[in-house]
Amino acid sequence: MLSGQKIRAFSLFVVGFAVLFANANSVCAQSGGGNGIRLFAHSRVGQTTGKAKYEEIKGNSRRKFSFEMEKATAGAVVQVSVGSTTLGTAMVNSLGRAKFELGTRLGQGVPQMGVGTIVTVKLNGLPFAQTPLR
Repeated sequence: MLSGQKIRAFSLFVVGFAVLFANANSVCAQSGGGNGIRLFAHSRVGQTTGKAKYEEIKGNSRRKFSFEMEKATAGAVVQVSVGSTTLGTAMVNSLGRAKFELGTRLGQGVPQMGVGTIVTVKLNGLPFAQTPLR
């Protein structure tokens, strides 16, 4: 059973992380010089930082997706989805970090995405952030 103080701290983390993705400080799309595209977002809310990145390489022949979170609540389970497709799940480690990477070159399914694709992040099964790739 969580104490009231832990629940309040966890609630503040969830709200802060939702703001992290909803109000990304630096969001941009880059062309890969004719070889592909990169879509990503970086932000910081307090000490918690997060980053989602999607890449198409060599005219969509290869795709990669990665997600990282730092300085988050240890033990939380993070789930990242696009539409109805779950891309990955990671547990925040004792250092406050969670990370996963997918790549078609490794035989993993990565759906094609574009500017405006909505990425949904859930924490411990509860939806708390939706943000478009840019």
